[in-house]
This record gives sequence, C-alpha cells and structure tokens, in this order.
Amino acid sequence: MLVRKFILSIFCVVLLANNCSSTDKSMLSTFAVVLQNIQIDRLVNIRKEYLIIDYSFDGSKQAEIPFQDIQKLKVSGKKVFAYLCVGEAEDYRFYWQERFSSQWPDWIVRENPDWEGNYLVKYWEQAWKDILLLYMDRIQSAGFDGLFLDKVDAFYDFKEEEFPGIDKKEEMKKLLLYLLEKNKREGKNFQVILNGGEEIALEDSSIREESIGILVESLYTNGNNQERSTPEYEPREKDLKTLDRAGKKVFILEYATDKTIQLKLKKVAKKNHFSIEFSNPDLSL
Repeated sequence: MLVRKFILSIFCVVLLANNCSSTDKSMLSTFAVVLQNIQIDRLVNIRKEYLIIDYSFDGSKQAEIPFQDIQKLKVSGKKVFAYLCVGEAEDYRFYWQERFSSQWPDWIVRENPDWEGNYLVKYWEQAWKDILLLYMDRIQSAGFDGLFLDKVDAFYDFKEEEFPGIDKKEEMKKLLLYLLEKNKREGKNFQVILNGGEEIALEDSSIREESIGILVESLYTNGNNQERSTPEYEPREKDLKTLDRAGKKVFILEYATDKTIQLKLKKVAKKNHFSIEFSNPDLSL
C-alpha cells in the first residue's frame, strides 16, 4: 500500500515508456509521486512526464487544488494523475461525515491498524461505488488526466472468515470494471495506473487493457536494506514481466538506502525493462 496519509514525502519514480516497440527499449519517460508539501510552482519546474499527486493540498474538500493549478502542470508538459483509494475510506475526505466517528456506516468494516483514520470498506456495496463516482467527478472538474488507484489489492485485508459468501477478489474486479465503464461512458477519459494488483490485471483483459501501468513497492527488498530471496520475489517478477510484454508500464519503488543494493537492483530492473527508484522508508525529503 502506497503511503497516503500525508507523511512528509516527495519522491520520484522513473519508468520506461510503454509505447515503444518490443525491439526499442531505450525510450524513457519519467514519473513522480508527490503526496505531501504539494507546491505547484516547484512541480511545474521538475522534468517529469507523468505526475501523481493528491487532488487536494491536504486531502480535504476545502483545500482542493484549483483547476488553474492543474493546468499549469499540464502546460509544463506533464500528464497529471490524481490519487484515489478504492479499497479504503479516509476520514479526511469530502465524503466523511462527523457521525461516522461514533457510528460507522454499514459499508465500513474496520479501521486499518497501521493507518489511523483509514478504514477497510465493503467495496462491493453501491454506497461506496457512489462515493467513488463523486470522487471521480471532483477529479475531472479539477482537470486531471488520469487516476492512480490505490488499494486495489484490499481483498487481501479481509480475514478468511469474514463475509464467506463474497469472493473479494472478484468483487474488486467488478468494482474496477464498473469505474472503468463509467469513465468511458461519461466521457472522463481518464488514464489509469494501478498500485499493485498485477494479478487482477493479468486475470482480466479489460482491466489490463484499460490500465497504462502498474506500480509495485518493495519487490526486491523488505524496506530495511535487506534483499528478498529469489524464491520470494520471482513469482511476482514473472507476472510483471508478462505485463511489460503486454505493453504496460512497470515501475518499482524500493525503500533501500544502501548504495550497493541500489546499484545491483538498477541493473536487475534495467534487464527486466522495469523502472526503479529508491526512497527512505519514511518517504521524507
């Protein structure tokens, strides 16, 4: 799960262009993710082709980024994507009501123990889908080019005994297809990047075709400058290679600060046609 709760963070991810032919691997495009300290003038001046930011300076309705600011970023040559969490609710968003703090709505399951104020949701319920559609409307009004969908792997967060009659992975596929269909039918024309969820993209051709890329965290390391064993990362790496061959962007974020490890993983990523970037564990400047 990408850090979302506005910890001091600006980090950049460089990824390989997916629109080059299978014989031309040299073309590069750049990718930056900025979820804290969003400074439009500073972002205008960074040389990145793709930019992921929150749709709001602090996540709230009151601090939504104005249309003209998004246009500044686009005029500077960037495609601008808005962060959107589809598998969890966040208590600082426009849809959160004060009464939720004492009485959760039926579509909330429980609070994320690792992220205070984030709540696992029954994403198959229409009430949650309606919230996401309203969210997409706000993102469209602000002038964003695309959506960065987080927590598409939220089906892993459910306990085995919870909602035994619900196939959580299939319901996530249905949710994504629902959003993608609305995106097309309502003329939003958002491009889509998934945070994780590569198995969903592999299993469903429609989701795969409608997504331009996949971001994966900590593929090769565990976040503490320790490399994962080959058996640990190889199955996932194999899936990502398949997506790369299908023309999808694959970009990797590692929380490794050891320069020797970084150099080694850069070579591995280049060989696999993955882009890779490194950040401190707290994603701070």
